[in-house]
Amino acid sequence: AESSAMYAPGKIIRSGGSDPSITKTATIDMTAANPQWKPVQPMNFPRRRHNMVILADGQVMAVGGTRRADDVGDPLTLPGAVYEGEIWNPATEQWVVTAPMAVDRMYHSSAVLLPDGRVLTAGGEYSGRYTAQLFSPPYLFKGARPVINAAPSTAGYGAALPIDVGITDG
Repeated sequence: AESSAMYAPGKIIRSGGSDPSITKTATIDMTAANPQWKPVQPMNFPRRRHNMVILADGQVMAVGGTRRADDVGDPLTLPGAVYEGEIWNPATEQWVVTAPMAVDRMYHSSAVLLPDGRVLTAGGEYSGRYTAQLFSPPYLFKGARPVINAAPSTAGYGAALPIDVGITDG
């Protein structure tokens, strides 16, 4: 099963799928007069049953999945689970490989962007996976970060919303 995500209004990316899995990636712009799937650079790893997460900077992360069936495999002889993540940039339509996960995340896993900009991935496959992992995308390490020093707890409709913002070295 391939995975997909809407990375901008009406713009969808679809990747992977099949068994054994494939690297194929394509996009479609549903706001175009005549929407058509357009092949883009394939992923670096064939994967199926992976998760795709829209990152805080608008890029898309493919995480988890497997090369065949739902088999962890043997990394040296016949790899199955895909541990490395990949981040797709809509501006360049290119994938970049990220650090590998410590635990395989295949069928029935999940991934979500957290409010602090990290990606939480959890669950997956056989015997249950009762653990979770956090991934810190590269944008978290690009220097000082904004911080909200003060903000009201409520705001009325159409009212001004004063927010005091500062910078931290993170």
